[in-house]
Amino acid sequence: MGLAMPYTIDAFLAPFLRFHFPNLKDQSLLWLLDKWQTEIRLKKGERLEYESKKESMLYLILEGSMKAAQETEDRELILEFAWAGHCFFNLPHFLNPQDQSTYLEAIHACRLLAIPKSDFEQILAQDPALQQYWNANLQSILLERLSRESLFMHADPMERVNWLKQKHPEAFKHIPKVHLAAYLGIRPETLSRVLKLD
Repeated sequence: MGLAMPYTIDAFLAPFLRFHFPNLKDQSLLWLLDKWQTEIRLKKGERLEYESKKESMLYLILEGSMKAAQETEDRELILEFAWAGHCFFNLPHFLNPQDQSTYLEAIHACRLLAIPKSDFEQILAQDPALQQYWNANLQSILLERLSRESLFMHADPMERVNWLKQKHPEAFKHIPKVHLAAYLGIRPETLSRVLKLD
């Protein structure tokens, strides 16, 4: 789903919103164009530290790639990743502001466009069709995460890699193998070996 880069905000935001929210009313579009204007730049490896201190934000990735991850005692657990052309947010913190277990970090240098959760929810309250579409998207994200966790409890590395190829084939173009391996719960050398078998 990655698109050509670089982007300018004016040239990209409206088509992006129309693509991701096909039922968006003209009035809602104009409101989002006005509110979705906070630009953030991150260096490679830099985290959105303020995400745990302020309200959640919804991010449009203009350039670069991001990951949502948690730290365990012995490794980093990558929950999600996204690249230019994607909408991205800290799902646990978005659903529960008290949850600070997950952080967002730039895989590559990033240029983001952000809108506060409160502003986004305000427009959802005024646009029932958009609210329904957004709720369906959240449900889809949660179901995919549960499906992945269930699969990975029993699946071997080959099955995990094939699952990712089917669900997110373009991830292999945008996300380094070390991060893909962490997402799949396997070692980078195992991922490389499996990919060579294709």
